[in-house]
Amino acid sequence: MLASLEIKNYLLIKKLKIKFSKGFNTFTGETGAGKSIIIDGLKLALGGRNFKELKIQKNHNIVLCVVFNTNKEILEKLKILNIELEDDYLIIKREINDEMKSKIFINNELATQNVVRNISDIFIEIQDNYEQQELFNDSYFINYIDKLAKLDKKKLILDYEIFNNSKKEFDAYNNKKEEINKELSYLNISLDKLKQLNPQKNEYNDLNSKKKLLKNKKQIIQINNDLINLIDNYEEVSNVLVDISKNLNKLVSVDESYINIDKNFNDSFSLLSENLNEIRNDISFDEEEMLTIEEIDNRIFSYNSIAKSNNIEPEKINELFDSLKKEIEELTNYENNLEILKKKYDEDKSNFIKEATRISIERKRQGLIISKAINKELPKVNIEQGEIKFDFTYKEEKQYSIDGIDNIDVGFKTIKNSDFSSIKKVASGGELSRLLLIMKSFISKNDKNKTIIFDEVDSGLSGKVSGVVADKIVEISKYNQVLAITHSPQVAAKADKHWKIVKNIKNSDIMESTIIELNEEERVEEIANIFSGSNLSDASREVAKDLLLKK
Repeated sequence: MLASLEIKNYLLIKKLKIKFSKGFNTFTGETGAGKSIIIDGLKLALGGRNFKELKIQKNHNIVLCVVFNTNKEILEKLKILNIELEDDYLIIKREINDEMKSKIFINNELATQNVVRNISDIFIEIQDNYEQQELFNDSYFINYIDKLAKLDKKKLILDYEIFNNSKKEFDAYNNKKEEINKELSYLNISLDKLKQLNPQKNEYNDLNSKKKLLKNKKQIIQINNDLINLIDNYEEVSNVLVDISKNLNKLVSVDESYINIDKNFNDSFSLLSENLNEIRNDISFDEEEMLTIEEIDNRIFSYNSIAKSNNIEPEKINELFDSLKKEIEELTNYENNLEILKKKYDEDKSNFIKEATRISIERKRQGLIISKAINKELPKVNIEQGEIKFDFTYKEEKQYSIDGIDNIDVGFKTIKNSDFSSIKKVASGGELSRLLLIMKSFISKNDKNKTIIFDEVDSGLSGKVSGVVADKIVEISKYNQVLAITHSPQVAAKADKHWKIVKNIKNSDIMESTIIELNEEERVEEIANIFSGSNLSDASREVAKDLLLKK
């Protein structure tokens, strides 16, 4: 609820402070006194932009301060906007200096205009002959019907969120198809290279160890080859040694003193022959082992080449091989995964449509009842041949929302035999205001604890119609706080609290507006004055008293 409004140095208002009450608050005053300035000041305080053309005197900054009382429901809504209050009130203050620089504060902390505007939407609705933008928004009527009919949309909202998440997940995965195919092609090329290598766990280190071992064996084989050649050469000259042995034997037969020489020579010769035979038997020239060294070198080279192209250590090649196979397997299962996601998406969509259809059926039924009720009230507010009609169609899937599957086309006409058309095209500002007034009066029980401002909604109406308008405002004020600027005595008389805006001229050329809270006697005078203008009479006072008694 709006608790108070303070205005300093704004247009005709030097300084004023208004403490509002619950229920119905009204403002009256002669044309040009500054009634609408109060509403404009309130709009400006709550983040309005239209202040660039103001003429602000130096050291006379505009100061606008709005205080709201809160309740549990409002505090919950403020939490959604990340605003936590320690007290049970909220203060919005705006200052504009002579350089047109503006600052806005929420409970003395600097804030942005957007945040303040979002907050004001929680507390206030302003209705005048120029601000009925919600009536041009078809979704407003959907929400209006749902709220007035008290449709329980909890399951619908939950089903929509589940469906929407499934749809996003499916679409995101489906859109990866081309990207996945490219990735698969690249991975398969990489895998083919690895398949040719067929890496094994710890193989790279084993290959290097084996290479080192075979490299030593190669040196041994080379030396042995040389020995074999020498042995072969020795065998060619071994007959000489045999001849030597024979001659030594002859020498011993002649002189036994040579027996030791003969024995040593024969023993050495025999040992040499045995050793050479043993060497020949041990040495084998293994061509397969020589080929193995070359194969190992080639395999190590392959490891190093693949490791370099993948920017990893050669020892990790086997891990890469396994991960590529796993990744390809997962990507190859893309179609299966897509089918699983599609099935869930279809199921969630079906559940949502089922619940949305249930809501739609009831919404259409309630929409017909509500349109008939509105049409019954239109003549009472001077829209004699007015008629409203709700036509429902189904949305395309991309338009599905937490409100369901319904589009609504709102048709309106003010002449009986004419065709239905857009409200924006056929209704005047005053007619729109009175249509909105009817709608607000219907829903006030279900849409509580707001401050609703009506700026001359009764403009140009007869006394009888103004009385109906007044009754509608009273109905709204039972559940909401109402501020109404009016020229109608019928409307003013119904208010719980009544202020008069007075225009004063100071120093012959300075005009200022002030506000006076009226007591019962002063209300009689003011309402009688609205009736009769300058020709105030006892009869007009009696009429005013009678209107106040019927409040």
